Amino acid sequence: MDVNKMKNASFESVSLEEWKTKAEESLKGKPIEKLYKETYEGITLKPLYTKSDVKTEWAVNRDAVKRGWKVAQRLTVKNAEELPERLQTVLSRGQETVSFADPDGTINKDILHRIFRVAVTEGKPLFQLTSIASAGFSVLKAGFEEISGTYAADPLPALLHEQSSEIFQSWIENITYLKELAPGVRTVMVDISLLNEAGASAVQELAYAVSAGVSTIELLKENGWTAEEAAGKLVFNFAIGSTFFTEISKLRAFRTLWKNLAEAYGLSDTKAMISTETSEFTKSKLDPYVNMLRSGNETFAAVLGGSDYIHVSPFDQVYGDTSDFSERIARNTQLILSQESHLNKVGDPAGGSYYIESLTNSLAEEAWGKFQEIDRNGGLLKALNEGTLQSDIQRIFESRQQDTAVRKQSLIGTNVYANLQEPASVDAQKKGKVQLPGLNSVRLSTNFERLRERAGNLKQKPQAGLILLGEIKSHKARADFVTGFLAAGGISVLPSRECLSVSAAVEFVTESEADYYVICGRDEDYETMAKEILSSINNDEQIVDLAGRLNADSMNELRSAGLNGNIYLGQDMVQKLDTLLSRWEAGPNGK
Repeated sequence: MDVNKMKNASFESVSLEEWKTKAEESLKGKPIEKLYKETYEGITLKPLYTKSDVKTEWAVNRDAVKRGWKVAQRLTVKNAEELPERLQTVLSRGQETVSFADPDGTINKDILHRIFRVAVTEGKPLFQLTSIASAGFSVLKAGFEEISGTYAADPLPALLHEQSSEIFQSWIENITYLKELAPGVRTVMVDISLLNEAGASAVQELAYAVSAGVSTIELLKENGWTAEEAAGKLVFNFAIGSTFFTEISKLRAFRTLWKNLAEAYGLSDTKAMISTETSEFTKSKLDPYVNMLRSGNETFAAVLGGSDYIHVSPFDQVYGDTSDFSERIARNTQLILSQESHLNKVGDPAGGSYYIESLTNSLAEEAWGKFQEIDRNGGLLKALNEGTLQSDIQRIFESRQQDTAVRKQSLIGTNVYANLQEPASVDAQKKGKVQLPGLNSVRLSTNFERLRERAGNLKQKPQAGLILLGEIKSHKARADFVTGFLAAGGISVLPSRECLSVSAAVEFVTESEADYYVICGRDEDYETMAKEILSSINNDEQIVDLAGRLNADSMNELRSAGLNGNIYLGQDMVQKLDTLLSRWEAGPNGK
């Protein structure tokens, strides 16, 4: 077909029912519902979306003409004295805000004064999330009227941790003074990233964001502010996780929710100021360079969702100390998206997708219902003090953790494709933010990091002998699976030659002198060879597992012959690997 014919070609329209019929043919008669997926938010994702899936009552304009975002990388240094000079350096390399790590507000006045002077001299806005106890709020009162941006604290953790009312009142007095002195500075943060770091769902994050916004406005109103003044000083800080489309939709949904709330308050400006940071929850200390890829995916979602400020976590941020290299790569991740991909020139790039619009609307609807439930039951502070919200989040976290343990959720380089040649340095600690009571900052990879650490602490590297039955095509799939499974716990493998007979398998066991083996082969080979192999080994110091699963009768028969257990798809990896490592730790290798 030539180009002109291609241009003029047309296609018959296909109905949804016709598509379903064809899809079910591909599924070999299984219903289309087999392709549906339930999310942690309780939303069912379908394989195909049409215009009818978009509910008009939630599909409002989401600031579609918005352009660009600010690169707001939080600079981390061991010695705070270095911050002013380091900030000037990174501002010359693409950084667009004066931003640095000080979550507990411990940097002293002299250094903060020098930092603020850098912001004024360089003509760059601040972007800082800190504590209500930070001296920075009083420093800003000392001649920085022209400064702009964000120097903000979240008052809710302080209230719930019952900090000194003197500290709280001092913060209120400072930000009240700054309201007139430095009108270009936003001073109040709603930090939703605290929930993300505890494993919350997107709906829980959104409901908290709206509830916390209301609580903060009411708190400031009690201290003489108007709702308009309070809302104008708010910044909402989200963490962006790995579920790409959900994270895009989360930010878009929040703009809709805040617009509804702002209209209820009668505010003239109904737009929300949103900052985002790539999630700590999704990062791993194992194969840490993969964190670069995770952050790239999350940054892309943050941009498409419409962030105003973005912090990309350097790949080694999980250790606490970052490097010039990791910070440069993190900063350049944003610069590529803006200056090479030109995403800063596209208004609402995700708009118009039936899937994203539908998911956005579903998240907004579910979160609004959750917000109303919190409000009906006495408000956010009551829910947090009673622990009901924390209990809900804990349930979601446990579901995520279990999905990771059985590989329903993949963590590349951690529970799948683990790299045993990469040192597993997991003992470093990172100083985090002040958490909400009853919530802990966690990461999905933690259980696997602990397993690898335990394996590294053994006197000799743990190793499993693989008894490979039959020719390579008969055992390769299961041998590869077992190799990857054990690697996630820091256990290497020693494969045998092709064992075409029981004697060959027994010879391998005798020569290798390992104390743990896994038999890998086809089910039919297990039926004919496994029992005899087990009987021939007959050594109490050696244990043998089977790759895969057989029926109950066959497994019981093999256990009677000395089989320890098995390794199979869908198994709780953490539990199995813990059992194996515990055996080595209790023996000579662990003493």
